[in-house]
Amino acid sequence: MKICYLCSDPEISLSGQTGPGAQIRCFVGALRKLDHEVALLGAAVAGYAPQDVAVFGIPQTTLFDDLTVAYHMPALRAVRHVCNNTMTEQSLRQILTFFQPDLIYERHSPFSFVGGVVAEQAGVPHMLEVNGPLCEQLALEGRPALRDAREALELAAFEHTNLILATDPAIQVKLVAAGVPPARVADMPARIERIVELAQRIPIPWRRGASAPSERRSA
Repeated sequence: MKICYLCSDPEISLSGQTGPGAQIRCFVGALRKLDHEVALLGAAVAGYAPQDVAVFGIPQTTLFDDLTVAYHMPALRAVRHVCNNTMTEQSLRQILTFFQPDLIYERHSPFSFVGGVVAEQAGVPHMLEVNGPLCEQLALEGRPALRDAREALELAAFEHTNLILATDPAIQVKLVAAGVPPARVADMPARIERIVELAQRIPIPWRRGASAPSERRSA
């Protein structure tokens, strides 16, 4: 299977020795050990150059580089994430012209909704890994920067994917409570092979308007 792994979060460095970056490298490495062809598209890929994975970087804006803590930094970080959608879309569409994956596997990022929308328009199955707090939880924790925008884009991301993999049962419960159909949410499997099996159960690639949403996104 040809898999395009997408991580558009500019705050996740794929060269990091711990945390999300290390988790992504392990995940991609496991896919390669199973002989799947992988192309990785990320916002912070500097220093990550495996020999058997095609790695592509999402160009980043430098508009916010010189802004200091005198500004409202949570809001500026949020705006940076929103701006990142445009370059993510352009980069992903470019990769689809020559890589032609069987699956786009995306790690959900704040304010990001591009992966599922582009996948739907291109007729490529899409899986969304959700492993962080949802918008509602962030607001409860006192981090409400651009809450309305994040909530709207979060719901768009959940709407335009075939299957959401929740890394925590609590996240799965909250996704369903937020209106995501239960059939479109699953626990994150412990084995890579199981993730591939779930991907292979997604219906043959669709085109926008070719079938009803419930038919397109069932898993």
